Amino acid sequence: MHFNHDVWLCFSGGNAIGAYHAGAYEALSENGIEPTAIAGASIGAITAALIAGNGAGERASKLKQFWSLAEQASLLPDAKQSRIAGGMQTLISGRPSLFHPRIDWSMFGMPSRASLFDPAPMRRELQALIDFDRLNSGAIRVVVTAVDVETGELRSFDTLREQLTVDHLMASTAFPVFFPPVRLSERHYVDPGVVCNLPIEPLFTDMPAYPVTCFAFDAAIPHGPVPDGVDTALIRAQDILFSAQSRYALARIRQKLDSFASDSGSARSSIRHYTFRDEASMETGLKMIDFRSDSLKQRWAEGRRTVLSARTRE
Repeated sequence: MHFNHDVWLCFSGGNAIGAYHAGAYEALSENGIEPTAIAGASIGAITAALIAGNGAGERASKLKQFWSLAEQASLLPDAKQSRIAGGMQTLISGRPSLFHPRIDWSMFGMPSRASLFDPAPMRRELQALIDFDRLNSGAIRVVVTAVDVETGELRSFDTLREQLTVDHLMASTAFPVFFPPVRLSERHYVDPGVVCNLPIEPLFTDMPAYPVTCFAFDAAIPHGPVPDGVDTALIRAQDILFSAQSRYALARIRQKLDSFASDSGSARSSIRHYTFRDEASMETGLKMIDFRSDSLKQRWAEGRRTVLSARTRE
């Protein structure tokens, strides 16, 4: 994998599946490929910030530190039942190093909260793991997306135009009901997943003056079997919802790139879209909140496999 021009990265949302992104970046970095621009949605925004907010030699280790905070000990053999139990445990107790359940005091006349979990621990950890001065230095362009709660419109926060803070990352990961909306400049924002889970279009808002190669890593699995139960139905519902968004976004941006290349007479930028694969058929309907260490390691390894397999096809 050798390129004589810039490499851009795009990371989708996917919560606990985001370990896939970390493994993919690790393999790219080991092959000497570092990005000049990154876009991320939800957990993808955190991945982008951990990369851009650290020096090249520290990025993989910072990603590992973050996922070590998220992981849940695998006390039972890796099986679907164990993964379902892991997801249920997250619903009950959260991931204490990143988010914990709120106590609803409304029954005692206290104000009610708009979320099940309090993500304050994650805010503190991100501030410790990310150098926001470096992130905003311009060395790597970073695009983070979120959705305006009141209008339902997608908003892109781009270091080409503004300074990013931990609040932007918290807004991008604020999945409704699970986490509270985050206020930014008098507006309230939440996770962009239900609108634009793969932020490829915001990354190409401005056409590059030269051809780039963009690696887009997507947590959704586009193809799957007909469901044979509630769990498999939940898996397919999630994957169809998110992969359909990606398909339409990729079609639009490729058409835009073709038109730009034709009008400008320049070479066309290329997009390499890679999707997560569940080769062992171990994932469950609760996969996005399954933080068992076995699950995270498997997803990390799948990210590495994706990149290294692509390398053998070059």
